[in-house]
Amino acid sequence: MRFNEQEFYLLNLASRLAARKGFTSRQAWMRHVILSAIEDELAHDRELHVLMESLKEDEV
Repeated sequence: MRFNEQEFYLLNLASRLAARKGFTSRQAWMRHVILSAIEDELAHDRELHVLMESLKEDEV
């Protein structure tokens, strides 16, 4: 796989950031970022679910 100059720069930047944050690899850091985003989305979904339930209770 070949990378263009911008992709190569971003990969190097991600590697340096991962190392600075204590991750052993760029992949481990990316996995952490993805899992954090999923957790944030799930928390948001739970908040919406609670809101919807309270709105349903108000209708009754």
